[in-house]
Amino acid sequence: MEVNGNTRNTIKRSNPFAKWAKRIAAPTVATLLLAVSFSLHAFQTREKTAGDLPAPTVKKSPAVTISPVELSHTFASVATDVKPAVVHINVVEKLTRTSVPQIQIPGFDFGQGQGQGPSKQRASGSGFIVTNDGYILTNNHVVGKATEIEVKLSDGRKFKGTKVGVDPETDLAVIKIDATNLPTAVLGDSDKIQQGDWVLALGSPFGLEQTLTAGIISGVGRDVSGETPFDSFIQTDASINPGNSGGPLVNMDGQVIGINSMIFTESGANQGIGFAIPSNTVRDIYKTLVTKGKVVRGYLGVIVQELTPEQAKGFGLPENTRGALITDWPNTDSPAQKAGLDRGDIIQSVNGHTINTSGELTRFIGGTSVSQEVTVKYLRDGKEKTAVVRLAERHPETFNTRNGDDGGDQPEEKGGLLGMSVETVTPDVAKDMDLKIKTGAIVRSVAPGGPASDARLLRGDVIHRVNREAITTGDDFRRATKNLKSGDQVIIQVERRGTITFLTLSID
Repeated sequence: MEVNGNTRNTIKRSNPFAKWAKRIAAPTVATLLLAVSFSLHAFQTREKTAGDLPAPTVKKSPAVTISPVELSHTFASVATDVKPAVVHINVVEKLTRTSVPQIQIPGFDFGQGQGQGPSKQRASGSGFIVTNDGYILTNNHVVGKATEIEVKLSDGRKFKGTKVGVDPETDLAVIKIDATNLPTAVLGDSDKIQQGDWVLALGSPFGLEQTLTAGIISGVGRDVSGETPFDSFIQTDASINPGNSGGPLVNMDGQVIGINSMIFTESGANQGIGFAIPSNTVRDIYKTLVTKGKVVRGYLGVIVQELTPEQAKGFGLPENTRGALITDWPNTDSPAQKAGLDRGDIIQSVNGHTINTSGELTRFIGGTSVSQEVTVKYLRDGKEKTAVVRLAERHPETFNTRNGDDGGDQPEEKGGLLGMSVETVTPDVAKDMDLKIKTGAIVRSVAPGGPASDARLLRGDVIHRVNREAITTGDDFRRATKNLKSGDQVIIQVERRGTITFLTLSID
């Protein structure tokens, strides 16, 4: 939650108060009402001399001239059409005293309770009406934890809102008010937008209702939050601030092509980078939330990461090999594990659909029906294999985003060429650390600036494989790495805090 709003921060959302200051940003929009005049100029031909660059090729396209007044009228016309459907949402949440921040943030009421009982916090966001009988789209982080919802219409009327359904993994929510004959906004086709298109953002930044800002599409298909693999945002420089969350991002036809959801800021300053959920994602999720109240997704049961060219080389594959590298299982009841897949396998297609990245895999599986059988093609030891997996239901709480910190104890010694030293994992160590794999080589020191440090290995990591060779003792690790030389790269399978992953170690 934010001051007078709920705009998410791309770095962290789990504790909305701890870094509230970093998340209150007002992305600067470039001056918009300059004359926009596009014309083609012929290049003068001249005698070419040594050192000349090739003459640019002029791409012929229809000349377009738009005056500042015409552009302004377009913005005003779109605003007139869409603003009646935009709503201001006030929410109340209950929280325990231990959750109440120790700082006072203007715009929030944290209650007066001094005991361990619940107190209240208040915040606000935006949304827009999509049916004339009162269904409203907004963000999950605006209303997902709300115990009370108040919706204020553009004409000043206020209604009690009720939650119809929420989807934390796409940050979407549907609420309902008891009203009829309401103005509505229309969802457009987000697949047709392109970089450079003009867009308008509407909402209640900092509680300033019915605010309009303008900008362009800065990028599409952005996977930026790291919190969920279902992120594929529209990036815009239209000013999005705390309180804009849940409001519409519209094109010049007055159609909603996204729901404003996040801002990016590192300093709390105005950085001009905002993100919206594409309307085509919104359309599919909306139908499911209205009919079922939640989204049910297919579940393969793997933890995967992007296969890098360095890792591909370490696995003995061409550097341009693409796919999703299996690093671990979310739990012991994994459908993929039951079907014979293993850590280190590289998934390349599902049901004939090519998989280039880990995000593509999760999104494709998430859109597949639960209990359906899928054919998975993957690489193991350089050979293509096939498995048939019966999907289960994905439960978001199954997935833990722990990826290790850069903290921990300082290294004790250099540890040779790799800048690290290891010891054999004993049965007592395996028990104390609750290791998934009970053998291996535990890292005892990491030297600053060495290859191990550059690969983000930490003291306490347990190494289970070097390239395709299993590591069960410290001697195994030393034998597997003793012939390494400058320029070599190895893939190391590491278990850290209950999660298994692969790291690439390069010898300079």
